[in-house]
Amino acid sequence: MDWTSYITRTPLSPEMVQSIHSSDEAMYPAGIPLERLEAWVAAAPELSMALHAGDTLVGVVVALPLAVPAWRDLGAGTLRESAIDAARDVSRTKGDAVGVHVFHIEKLVEEVQGSAVRGFARFAVDELIKAAQGEGYVVEGVSALTATEEGRRSFEKLGFASSGYKEVWVKSPSGDGPAVLVKSGPGTAGGIDDGKQSDMVVAEARMMVRNGAS
Repeated sequence: MDWTSYITRTPLSPEMVQSIHSSDEAMYPAGIPLERLEAWVAAAPELSMALHAGDTLVGVVVALPLAVPAWRDLGAGTLRESAIDAARDVSRTKGDAVGVHVFHIEKLVEEVQGSAVRGFARFAVDELIKAAQGEGYVVEGVSALTATEEGRRSFEKLGFASSGYKEVWVKSPSGDGPAVLVKSGPGTAGGIDDGKQSDMVVAEARMMVRNGAS
């Protein structure tokens, strides 16, 4: 049997949310407070899910049904992911058109019941869309801010394309402080040239977007 036939969905536990926050902090320097992540999960619990196969935790996903104006601002870079406000930007009205923004998607095992876990991102995104539609939302599109090349390629395989918005973080001028965001959007900010300053870059992320529910 295919691994997906074993999967059941459950809400994320507080411990899972803490683990997701720690994982994201280790990967990307945007610095989203734990309290904000908890507020996101509480605002749309149906789109924050743990995927199990029996007693095995196969993966975890966090996403938000954003009101379309907020979702479009996110794709354009006028609203940064770390600034999403659950009370302001998340739709709570059944029948609303929304953009589903994937904040975190993580596969935790490579095999389920002898079946290799392949296509996890596709399965997870499909589950998110079904969950949103099950809540009565009309899904206008899906987005994700990808902080790794592997993540970008995974979403490209699902039909996503770059929105043109990019974040580049570089080492602090002092060398021992937090990373500094120097570029956002299609152009270059602050006079930083990616090619000349590549040795200073500590993280980079691209916004990937797919219009429509599939």
